[in-house]
Amino acid sequence: MSTTTLADAEQSFNVARALSERDAQLEAGEKALAQAKFEMLQFESILAKFKKR
Repeated sequence: MSTTTLADAEQSFNVARALSERDAQLEAGEKALAQAKFEMLQFESILAKFKKR
């Protein structure tokens, strides 16, 4: 059986916190990407309408 020291617990907490922050950054990036894709589709639609004229 292994014992967890205070230093080990603190290190684990810091790693978990860093991972949580990275997950939040990734989620924000994915949201921004989805928004950019949506806007690109809107512009493509507008462009297609102009090309039909």
